Amino acid sequence: MTPLLATWLLLSCVRIPDHLQLDTLASQSATPVEVLDLSSALASSLGADPLARHRKHLDPAVLESIPAAAPLLVVQTTLEQRAGEPLSPEILHLLEARVSQTSAVGWVRGERLAQIEAQIQNDQTNVGTRQVLLFMAPLERSSEADPLTRPPLEWLVGNTDPRAPVQAWGDRHVLLGWLTPGTPLAPVASALASSPFDAVRASSAGSLLMGAAAYTDGPRDPAVLEQLTLATELVALDAAANGPKARERWRARRDAVSAEVGSDKPELHLLRETLTAAAASGHPEDVGLGLIALQGLRWLDACDWQPCGGLDRTSEVGRSASFGPDADRLAAVWQAVMLEQARDSVEVAQDTARFSAALATLADALLGTAPSPLDETLLRRRSAGPAVWLSIARSLDSDALTTWEQLEPVLDAHLALVAERAIEKGQEKPIEDPLKRIRARALP
Repeated sequence: MTPLLATWLLLSCVRIPDHLQLDTLASQSATPVEVLDLSSALASSLGADPLARHRKHLDPAVLESIPAAAPLLVVQTTLEQRAGEPLSPEILHLLEARVSQTSAVGWVRGERLAQIEAQIQNDQTNVGTRQVLLFMAPLERSSEADPLTRPPLEWLVGNTDPRAPVQAWGDRHVLLGWLTPGTPLAPVASALASSPFDAVRASSAGSLLMGAAAYTDGPRDPAVLEQLTLATELVALDAAANGPKARERWRARRDAVSAEVGSDKPELHLLRETLTAAAASGHPEDVGLGLIALQGLRWLDACDWQPCGGLDRTSEVGRSASFGPDADRLAAVWQAVMLEQARDSVEVAQDTARFSAALATLADALLGTAPSPLDETLLRRRSAGPAVWLSIARSLDSDALTTWEQLEPVLDAHLALVAERAIEKGQEKPIEDPLKRIRARALP
């Protein structure tokens, strides 16, 4: 934590969250740990902070002697080479991409969270929150002067004070970063078990991490896959139901599942049951399915840790695919569903007050599926126009598309490709059929 942030916290009338208290973390600093393997390296570096904002330096020679710690060495070396100079969002996003799907993702996200905390606590102006936005997602920094009237974080926090929602988003983002196959979670769980992190630990992401950390051996829980598969079928049917007859078929299937599970919101019920069962199981493949369920609940605005939104839901679904073939197969379906729903919401919201919210949803879906980054200004547009369509087109490696009519076939071609990838994973027929309808509708 920077001296400037410490000063602000002392002077501010805003209550300091327990897990940001400097004295709390200092009093709980762990006894020095001898670094012998990847697990002890993480334990030594984290100390009392499972969110990795106060990461301790590790001996490079020791890290070099541990093959599995090579990504940690990459991160530490990169950050220390830039010690004393401001860290740009671009450097940290590139660094995470370099160590993606390794135990170092949590480290990088912890550094991003530290930068976000310092920025958001000290500066809630458009200049400060713009920098926070760039740290939150790998957006392309605009060279445009700042004439846009919409605050950079309004899409996430509305007109409220952005500090608490951004902190909650960042805490969850780091926890999700630790949930990467092969990461020893015992050191993270040990630090997370302390009282300053009670609320973080009790969240769905925290429960899933604690369950994964406690796992030693044992079979998978078949209910995890069964429940997530059924929930995925329902959301896919919903996304593909374009027209009165299709909507009627979806409602009939939903009503049948509703009676079966005893809930009038069967998708949400099944996703929550998936999460609970995955945390109880702790088996890595079940944890991967639990991560998809967690992002599904966020997407449907039914998560237990507000804000549910963010620009990371679709990309986090993609990350969960590395947990095994079932997660890989169902993650592809969810990405296609998310893109289809986001695309449709933008189409129907044009010329309405809902457009800016729909645009943020599409930005999320494209950040998880598109080949190129989005311009940051997309999230600061209140209405449709040439700049909006051009930004989206460039993320799809197209250019000079400045109307919805020009963009629509390009966006649909991308949707068809994402749906085709999901189909190629070998889906069960109740899921394959709606995916085929999504693909067919998107094709010219």
